[in-house]
Amino acid sequence: LLIRPGMYYSREGITNAIKRLEHIWGDYGYIFAHIEPSVQPNEDDKTVALSFFSELGDQVYLNQINIRGNNKTRDKVIRRKIIMDEGELITQSRMNISKRNVASLGYFDAREGVNWKIRRLNKEEADLDLIVKEAKTGHFGAQLGFGGAGADLRSPISGMTVKADLADTNLFGSGVQLNLSAMYSKDEQTAALHVAQPWLFDK
Repeated sequence: LLIRPGMYYSREGITNAIKRLEHIWGDYGYIFAHIEPSVQPNEDDKTVALSFFSELGDQVYLNQINIRGNNKTRDKVIRRKIIMDEGELITQSRMNISKRNVASLGYFDAREGVNWKIRRLNKEEADLDLIVKEAKTGHFGAQLGFGGAGADLRSPISGMTVKADLADTNLFGSGVQLNLSAMYSKDEQTAALHVAQPWLFDK
């Protein structure tokens, strides 16, 4: 815990201690543990004594994972970032790591794009809903140029240049990265295509 004897009394410190204890018990599968603080003041020496009582309940196992809000991104692209399997003990650390893994894809809103919701089925089982809010992953740009100094100064316009680029880090929701760029002018024509699939057989 972050609070120690000799520190100033702080409600915020107690709140943080409760959250820390809930996280600790959550790592043992007691994700519905309830922590009740007891504050006993001593008016003579202006101190308080703190006690924390834990009601653990039962360890909770994962029944199934449901992914909601992914209108574009395919389920398997998200699921391969989750390190929990059905039937396993639900732990707070595995939930947090899975959440960070999914958020690191960059396909979802940076602030509130990935969140867990726990739905308890009975004393020992619960479903996990991973609720995502997708962000834009694609970009398209075009540029048109006209002019330039030619060899004949009486005709300073040398021609027209057209440039275009297309990029998407989550092409069709498959997790494939695409970059396409092209340039056309009278004297030069170039094109570049880059396609990357970070996963091979979902590994």
